Amino acid sequence: MASIITGFEHDIFVSYRHNDNRSNWVTDFVAALQEELAATIKEPVSIYFDSNPHDGLLETHNVDKSLERKLKSIIFIPILSQTYCDPKSFAWRQEFCTFNAVSQADEYGRDIQLSNGNVASRILPVKIHDLDKTDQAAIETEIAGVLRAVEFIYKEPGVNRPLGAEDSKKDNQNKTEYRNQVNKLANAIKEILYGIIRPTDNAGVRSNAPAIAPSSVSRESLAVLPFTNMSSDAEQEYFSDGITENIIVELAANKKLKIISRTSVMRYKKSTKSAPEIAEELDVKYILEGGVQVQGNKVRINVQLVDAETDDLTWSKVFVESMDDIFALQNKVAEVVAKELQASITQEEIKKEDDVPTKKSGCIQSFFKRTPRVQSMECGRISGGYRLF
Repeated sequence: MASIITGFEHDIFVSYRHNDNRSNWVTDFVAALQEELAATIKEPVSIYFDSNPHDGLLETHNVDKSLERKLKSIIFIPILSQTYCDPKSFAWRQEFCTFNAVSQADEYGRDIQLSNGNVASRILPVKIHDLDKTDQAAIETEIAGVLRAVEFIYKEPGVNRPLGAEDSKKDNQNKTEYRNQVNKLANAIKEILYGIIRPTDNAGVRSNAPAIAPSSVSRESLAVLPFTNMSSDAEQEYFSDGITENIIVELAANKKLKIISRTSVMRYKKSTKSAPEIAEELDVKYILEGGVQVQGNKVRINVQLVDAETDDLTWSKVFVESMDDIFALQNKVAEVVAKELQASITQEEIKKEDDVPTKKSGCIQSFFKRTPRVQSMECGRISGGYRLF
């Protein structure tokens, strides 16, 4: 059965590790979800679920054209377990990360504005275990945001397992019931699908307003392109990639910004496409790019923000520091860039509202008030971390 939206293979793609279905938990979950969707949504909803571990989607195989078509789905449901977030996992690399990149580049975007004005991601996670901190961090880095999931977890002292239909709500420390969680998930799916095909004023009441495209979401959108390694030493490539990733993570904490994930931007590494071309493909307003040059124990990092709609350089900065602690260096650069970026975007918004050019917005003034006076490089190492030149 095809998707209810033209151009998509399925409405829902369920991704999981095959080890998590040895007891048929995922199979039973999909069956329960199908029943709940049939009672929740008028239109028939299609779910792709690889019930056969020998269906050509083994973790040792490459992504083929058939999987690419199956990933062309509206909603992606990853079953997040203690084994899902594994860099060697096929489900993580070729399904989760791939869908995250593909959905941000398609006609609707990954994040959908709902009829009530809220924004929901087309990645709709289901958690069946409490996750390790490193796994949680990996997910939030990939999606460039906070993980929000529908939990199917049964908890007792020392117990961390998937919630089953037979489990009693009163015995579960999470106080959740299997049927209610399935219903909650079905309602979330309905909101996302209807947010695309027929925006509503309230549940089940059709609005006369046209469908709201993802680009109308009020958050400013930005892509951090892979920083260029300008050094002759190819081994410094990891350092420039680290700068890119840290800036993405730092910016993702700002809920006023829509940040494209690392997976999506890394395909533009060494790309010759222009900032407007890349921005159009990723559906963003701003492009952040830069270069890293290491010489001896010193590093020079150039950063510039481009308004891709006009191809204008909004601002640029140069950092010069020692390489004594490269991880602290990456973090501090990311922090300063995040502050400067927010200040710059705020300034652009004020300019648009007042239609009067201003030298500094309030955000920029307050930032510089908190920043000690910049010293020249001849004075040696600057105390207190990075300062802008």
